[in-house]
Amino acid sequence: MIKRISFFILTVIIIGLTSCHKKGIENPLFSIQDNNKLGINFINKLDEEDKTNVFTFRNYYNGGGVAIGDINNDGLNDIYLTSNQGVISYT
Repeated sequence: MIKRISFFILTVIIIGLTSCHKKGIENPLFSIQDNNKLGINFINKLDEEDKTNVFTFRNYYNGGGVAIGDINNDGLNDIYLTSNQGVISYT
């Protein structure tokens, strides 16, 4: 029994050590962009009240959503952000 447990622990350690190294990705699908360069200034501001909170609405903090696509056919992706409450203002 002790041999089986030792073998199991050793196997987990070996798998953990060999699989946790970071592999380089040459062409990632997504990359972090600077918001100042993109010109996006969006905050999904939520006002918690007795009627609107995480206890009465389960997905209260999940946000509204985002859509990206070339809507006006100018060759650039347009970004549409939605909020849970109120009107979105952006600069």
